[in-house]
Amino acid sequence: MTEPSNKFSRDVIWNIASLAIAGLCGIALNYLIGLIYDDAALGVFNQVFAIYIFFSQIAVLGVHHSVLQTVAAAPDPIEQGRSASAALALTTALGLVAALCFALVAPFVGDLLASEGVSVGMYWAAPGLFFFALNKVTLACLNGLARMRWYALLQSLRFVLMLAGLCAFLALDVSRAKLPLLLTIAELVVLLLSAWAMRDLFRGMRASDLKARVASHLDFGLKGFMSGVLGDLHSRVDVLMLGYFASDRQVGIYSFAAILAEGFLQLLVVLRVNYAPTCARLLASGATDELRSIIRRGRNLSYAAAVPVAGIAVLGFTYILPAIISDPSIEESAPIFALLLAGMAMSAGYMPFFQILLLARRPGWHTLLMLATITVNVVGNALLIPYAGPVGAALATALAFVVSVIMLRLFVQRLLQLRI
Repeated sequence: MTEPSNKFSRDVIWNIASLAIAGLCGIALNYLIGLIYDDAALGVFNQVFAIYIFFSQIAVLGVHHSVLQTVAAAPDPIEQGRSASAALALTTALGLVAALCFALVAPFVGDLLASEGVSVGMYWAAPGLFFFALNKVTLACLNGLARMRWYALLQSLRFVLMLAGLCAFLALDVSRAKLPLLLTIAELVVLLLSAWAMRDLFRGMRASDLKARVASHLDFGLKGFMSGVLGDLHSRVDVLMLGYFASDRQVGIYSFAAILAEGFLQLLVVLRVNYAPTCARLLASGATDELRSIIRRGRNLSYAAAVPVAGIAVLGFTYILPAIISDPSIEESAPIFALLLAGMAMSAGYMPFFQILLLARRPGWHTLLMLATITVNVVGNALLIPYAGPVGAALATALAFVVSVIMLRLFVQRLLQLRI
């Protein structure tokens, strides 16, 4: 095994560990808020967090995808530093505007949701939104530089910091309205550390160079911005449509299975993050033969690992989990979980390369791919939910995963002349 492949394996392990730590801390954070404060405080915190995530798409405007590609493909550290500096300059302006808008709409959101706690919480989270936008860029730079240990550490650290901050809040008897301040504190610390991790890139540059690079990042971001929004919507469209057609109980049964299935999908996202800098570099240099070899090897390895893991997970969910948790809804969730994992497993080989059009600086086409995928998902859910309820939603979502792979291959072959 070569040194690059050794590094790739170590980086994947680091990022899987990061995912596990972030997940456990996230579960603990939600559990403790509900236990020590109450369900209402947990509800307010998660509502603020959901709005915060939506605004974060506006705050960064897809610039993080652009800087990932340009930093990974840059021929030398000077070009990498210029690209990173321009992206941070642009995101500083975008993030400030988004954070200000986030704070300004807080009273209206609070009135809409009939919750003063949400509006107050949004004020405390507003600075965190600004830091979060900058962190999307700094972490994308670290990803492009293949500094995956730093990337993994910082991704998990924000959740560790929120959990530690919550413990401090409890000791200091901080009011529930200020809980979203945890987001601000965590993102500020992550920003300082991520800036330190890429400090060697920061150099002075002429105003004309800065302007040209800012314009390039902005053009890319505007073309690819909607792909991020559509991606978030794609991951939630089944739950949203099921909520329209079915009862709250059915949505709850589905959501339990969907949350666990999402954990499986995140393992594939870890591979995507680790493959991204190599794919961007090879696309930029025109090394299509090497890129095709890496994609095919990664595809085959992903299928070889994902299919048995999915099978074991389904068996555990169907036969072991009901023995541990005596709840009839677990048994009702089993076919939903099985269908979702089947769809993910059938598309697993291509999920690590699903953003290849972004890495090839084709953000508009990636947006079109996401739009086509979500259209299939929406139509499938609309057709199947009225007849099969939660199982129909799971089947529609699984089919959308499979169809997305077919469309990805067609798009890549036509636009990049690359068979994957």
